[in-house]
Amino acid sequence: MKTECGVLCKISKQNILSKDFIESLEKIQHRGQDACGIAFYKNKKIECIKSKGKVQPVFENYSTIYSKCFIGHTRYTTSGNNTKASEGIQPIEVSDTCYFVFNGNILSEDEIRTILEDKKTTSLDTYKISGFLKYNNFD
Repeated sequence: MKTECGVLCKISKQNILSKDFIESLEKIQHRGQDACGIAFYKNKKIECIKSKGKVQPVFENYSTIYSKCFIGHTRYTTSGNNTKASEGIQPIEVSDTCYFVFNGNILSEDEIRTILEDKKTTSLDTYKISGFLKYNNFD
């Protein structure tokens, strides 16, 4: 079965309990079971938790976090090396005030690579986007 990563976002004027967000993320886990991650705003900063593995074991000790904004990602490896624990696991940090999740492929890879000052060699589109955002001061 061919599939792509799962992406989830919840924003509310009221606090959201991480347990509820994690349960929602678990419902889209069929879209990617290689790794998962969440980012959320807490105490005037963005915090991020991510790891290889399925949603429930990764987040079993993080059910009591409150935030008004969560983003999450379940990874289905289509590029990069699945044996590297941290590469490709999202959310991706652009700066201490900006994280993002992404599901797709960039077709203009060579053009973006030539624009970037920091020419990291990676096959992962998420890192290309991160570099492009940093280069253009989108944080």
